[in-house]
Formats: sequence, C-alpha cells, structure tokens
Amino acid sequence: ITSRAALDNKELGYEAGSDDYQVKPFALKELFLRVKPLSRRRSNQANIIQIPDLQLEIDCSQFKVKRCDCEVVLPKSSWTLLATLARAWPEPVSKRDLEFALWGDEVPDSNALKVHIHHLRQRLDQPFNFPIVHAVRGLGFVLAERYE
Repeated sequence: ITSRAALDNKELGYEAGSDDYQVKPFALKELFLRVKPLSRRRSNQANIIQIPDLQLEIDCSQFKVKRCDCEVVLPKSSWTLLATLARAWPEPVSKRDLEFALWGDEVPDSNALKVHIHHLRQRLDQPFNFPIVHAVRGLGFVLAERYE
C-alpha cells in the first residue's frame, strides 16, 4: 500500500517482487478483493508440494506421497503430520501445532504424538538412504536432510 501512483513506481514495485500494488486512498472492499486471492495463493494450500532437496513430492489432492520417485503409502494420521511439516518446510513445526493438526483441541495423552511420528518415520525414513523427519529439541519436528 502506497501513495506513489505513477506507473514507474508500480513497475518498480512489481519488479522488486510484489504480488500486487495498492495506491492510497482506496476502498476497504477493494483491498479485501485484492488480498483474498493472494491469501489463497500464499496460504500453503498448494495441490502439489515439492521439496527437491529431500526428493519428496506430496500431491494433496490425491493424497499421494513420493520419495526418491517411489510411492509411499501413509495412513491418515501420518499423512496429516507430513502435510503439516511439508507446508512449513524448511521451518520446524511445534509439537503443539502438530498435535492440533491431528486432534484439534482434544489432545490425547502426552505420548500419542511420539507414536504417530514413529509410524511416519517407519514409512517415510526407514526404506530410504537418509531420514528426513527430525526432532527439534524443545520445539517439535522438521523435514530436513540433516538436522543438528
């Protein structure tokens, strides 16, 4: 949002990587109409998430996972954990956020997340040359080739 309305300023804004350019003053409804499609695009709700560094591809519309070009079949809970981690990649995801993704506000006993992470690792890590699901001490978990 800016007061610079000249075409040269708009050009500079777009060339700098802006997705949109809103000149003041503006109607609040117009701002909403511009932000809504941008938020859908930036909301990590992509149909296919590709993480080339990890040789990982997730098709969210088909619920399919490929690692190193091999299809990996996941149960629903593992799928939910992986999708949550992939949408946050390369950032770690807190234990609380992962629990919320699985159970909402009704989290079972404190060991339940560890069990589900173990199941995810069995299917996603064990058959391959290197693990990609790593614990982040004091925080949660992250998808990474290595995590120190």
